[in-house]
Amino acid sequence: LKRTPEESPAWFPDILSKLLAFHHEIGLSNPAETYLALARRLARNRLIGQAYLALDEALIETVLGGRDRKELDWDEIRGSIRERLTGLGDWHPWMQEDLWKIHNCRNFIAHGGRKESVGPSTSRLKSEDMHQNFNGLSQSLEKVMHDPASPLRLQKVS
Repeated sequence: LKRTPEESPAWFPDILSKLLAFHHEIGLSNPAETYLALARRLARNRLIGQAYLALDEALIETVLGGRDRKELDWDEIRGSIRERLTGLGDWHPWMQEDLWKIHNCRNFIAHGGRKESVGPSTSRLKSEDMHQNFNGLSQSLEKVMHDPASPLRLQKVS
């Protein structure tokens, strides 16, 4: 926001400060980090379905490593996820499983009404469990994004 109205309503300063805080929290230079910050904000506000959708977007951006999503169809993105997550087992024993949980939870939330969307990792999911598991899964993704030894470590954006 470059400038504020000279004669603003009484509620405007409060809304402006909240919008500026929100922008500061999620206005990061890397899309994966932006999605992760947004996911955590949504989870704090108990919007767990939306939080998992944003967390999966952070995972996808991390897996793509800066490649333009517009150049890929969904099958290519899913193939990249499968390929890149498969290599994580050598780096960290349970990281691959945690990141697949993010993706599977997202699919369960987005497509839960379809029979084929229910698999072994989602068949017994409850919203309370999803909320409790969110913090651990988001921390796993953050570790993958920032650990110097991670095969999926984010590149610094200049």
